[in-house]
Amino acid sequence: MSDSIEDRSQQFGNIIDDPLTGQDAGAGEATPPANGKPNAKKSGATKVEKPQMISITLDRTNEQVLQFNMDEGLELVWDEDSFRELPEEVERQLRHANLKNYLKVQFQVKQKAEKAAGLVKIDNPLNPLGMNTEFRLRIRARRGWHQCWKTPGNELDAALAGPYKQIRKQKDTGRKDQYGEAILEKQEPGYENGEVLKLMDENGKVELVAVECPLELYDKYLEYMAEKSRRMYSANKNKFAENVEELNRKLDKDKRMKVIDEGGTYS
Repeated sequence: MSDSIEDRSQQFGNIIDDPLTGQDAGAGEATPPANGKPNAKKSGATKVEKPQMISITLDRTNEQVLQFNMDEGLELVWDEDSFRELPEEVERQLRHANLKNYLKVQFQVKQKAEKAAGLVKIDNPLNPLGMNTEFRLRIRARRGWHQCWKTPGNELDAALAGPYKQIRKQKDTGRKDQYGEAILEKQEPGYENGEVLKLMDENGKVELVAVECPLELYDKYLEYMAEKSRRMYSANKNKFAENVEELNRKLDKDKRMKVIDEGGTYS
């Protein structure tokens, strides 16, 4: 199995730095220069500060994970030996670097479990990209709203003519973080100012557009469709029974049919 989180974290420095001095925890006091004078700052490129590494274990709550995730000075590293999967709504909100660390350890933990169970992995021929395909279709969560994808054309037009609104991305500030990733505005879901969230096909054409509507309206529609389906089923069932009864009147007694209901009894 791969090295532990503590071993891998040495690539970035010690797990936790002293937030007051900026020195590695346990490093002790800084050694003064030999001449007793403070060292002059060297000119040149500005040194990029390394993020503080925070180990995420089983005892960390979802709220703590999201709180750490909001701090750009922190990088979350999951402990392979004390790992739990996050709910989808939490996973969606992880920053790029944190999500990458989470998915890496999640994959390693699953591999370890499969090996312990003696399973030989066989790739799904219907979805060779695995979780990448599922992750590509994920839309950021918004409390009280239902999100989905619509195809351009009649389906999207009909949705936008109703209660649906297009979902937008966070706006790019034009700046980069220490990983070279674009720094985005931090707007609450529903208040993003970037471009419309959409998926493109291999030819560069819009394949899907992300939309959302109030969850209350969506739930009411599902209830309406369920009730409509129940009524149609009941009406069809009664009509079938009437047709059988009508047919039985024309048949000899020993040739008459019986209707079996859901409980397996004859009527």
